[in-house]
Amino acid sequence: MKLKDIDREVNLLRQKYLNSPPPFNPFILGKKLGIDIFSFPFPDEISGLLVIMKGKPYIGVNSNQNDLRKRFTTAHEIGHFVLHKASFYLCGNKSEEKEEIEANYFASELLLPAELILREDSFIESRYEKFVSRFRAPIEIIKDRVKFLNIDYSEPISGE
Repeated sequence: MKLKDIDREVNLLRQKYLNSPPPFNPFILGKKLGIDIFSFPFPDEISGLLVIMKGKPYIGVNSNQNDLRKRFTTAHEIGHFVLHKASFYLCGNKSEEKEEIEANYFASELLLPAELILREDSFIESRYEKFVSRFRAPIEIIKDRVKFLNIDYSEPISGE
């Protein structure tokens, strides 16, 4: 799947279901899509899963993870639901499979919209906490997103 196709899917969902400014809440989006979301103490190597049973989608999120990670995992699993047609996805912390990469991209675009990230002028290490609180996403996801979008976050903020 092409990144522009994933961007289009995310934008359609945001317009239809999340008519508010970021940070977007993946739990609300899941409910609006008819997905039941539950927490479960999975082993550490499992972040979450998507299961479709008898036509009904369920997302399980590892209850041992912090709230920011749970948000990303939920957005990631919604990505599988929207983009892929299998009835079961088990997501670990580090997967390089094509569908996992697509779901990660989906979640990143949902939680950290490129158009908002590209408008920022303060992507330096010491300022990442600002973006954690603003976008409600884990710092490692924000760093990956900035790197993916080719933003030079080593440049100082204007006037500093």
